[in-house]
Amino acid sequence: MLPPEEQAVMIVERMFVDIWVPTVMADLDRLLDWRPDVIIREEGEFAGPLVAALGGVPCADHSWGPMRPGSLVETTAAAMAPLWRAHGVEPDPLAGFYRWLYFDICPPSLQFPNAVDVEVLHRIRPDTGVVTRAEERPEWLVALGSRPVIYVTLGTVARYNRDLAFFSAAIEGVSNLGADVIVTLGPTGDPVSLGPQPSHVHVERFVPQGAILPHCRAVVTNGGSGSVMGALAHGVPVLCVRRRVAEPTTQRRRRRSRRRWTLDRAGGGNRRARPGGGVGPSRGVVVCERCAPSCGRDRADAPRR
Repeated sequence: MLPPEEQAVMIVERMFVDIWVPTVMADLDRLLDWRPDVIIREEGEFAGPLVAALGGVPCADHSWGPMRPGSLVETTAAAMAPLWRAHGVEPDPLAGFYRWLYFDICPPSLQFPNAVDVEVLHRIRPDTGVVTRAEERPEWLVALGSRPVIYVTLGTVARYNRDLAFFSAAIEGVSNLGADVIVTLGPTGDPVSLGPQPSHVHVERFVPQGAILPHCRAVVTNGGSGSVMGALAHGVPVLCVRRRVAEPTTQRRRRRSRRRWTLDRAGGGNRRARPGGGVGPSRGVVVCERCAPSCGRDRADAPRR
């Protein structure tokens, strides 16, 4: 398996540039005919700056967590340069990123240092969604009592959610903490695949984070931005499992945060954490425990959208 940094480069070049960018550029004429006044792109969308350059309009960037490291931005710019030239535009050395306005949802304490180089950066709170319809809340969620709640998720990407061994280990790892456990397997997952579970373990394909996080004592995840930023926005400690790379920049900031502690599996057995701190199985994990309250305050200080 490639090292995480090489995986990130491969994903940028083969997925984001080779597959997704042509999909957007196929609609270029329609996009330009629409005559937008501004284009807003999210961090993983690379065609937007080129479309904006061709249309002569600004392009704002919306983050999905920590900024991309400078080296990865340079990789993206190099991969996109031929397409810029093919449309008669001089390639931008930063692929058109961060030129106008950057909407930043990442707590400053977890952001990369190169964020200070962005001329116009506007901090906003990550949105975990507002759940108003009763049908979006399972009956068991409404009936939760005073026991602590631990949320286990690998996000919604299908290939991550195929790791049933992870979910089984996570359930085993928190089983001694006297908590209710919520496990989501993603839209393609099958709750039956994990077999029968005790009454305090609830396995679903999907439950809105906005319905779960207000109840949580801890979140166990693979470091994806959605689950990490959502949890920290609620001041909930996060246990990030070191496994196949989900979003390298988010995982890297978890690892470099000084306000964290680690657990490691030794001798093949799960070593469970203290109920008062981070929790979960340990195949090598990072717990953003002490940083969670301050990250929650960071987000509380940031304006809403």
